[in-house]
Amino acid sequence: MSTGPGSGLPKMRGVLWLFFGIDGRISREPYWLGILLLNMVMLILLGTAMRYPETQATVGVILPFAVIPMIWAEIALMAKRAHDYGLTGFVALLAFVPFVNILTAIFLGVVPGEKGPNAYGKRANLPD
Repeated sequence: MSTGPGSGLPKMRGVLWLFFGIDGRISREPYWLGILLLNMVMLILLGTAMRYPETQATVGVILPFAVIPMIWAEIALMAKRAHDYGLTGFVALLAFVPFVNILTAIFLGVVPGEKGPNAYGKRANLPD
């Protein structure tokens, strides 16, 4: 396994990189699929708690441990999508600004990124 420049940690690959890595670029399709998956997991957790009241205590314990990684995954997806435009990953922090978060998520998912290499990677959908 290769290591990233300047770090002793192995580079993440595949699904781990998609949801938890903040380096590289992704195109619109994996961005939307990732956002959809995160929202489906949240809906399943909340739907289970609402539909089956006896599971509320269990879901209440699980939810904080699920939400924190899911927020990170959303930020990672948005950062990599911003990289596809040649923008800094700090654009993903707009996810914490009410109303602006919705506009940013839609913009990142609709407008095509840069063609060819940029400062964040040679091409989309590959870790750098």
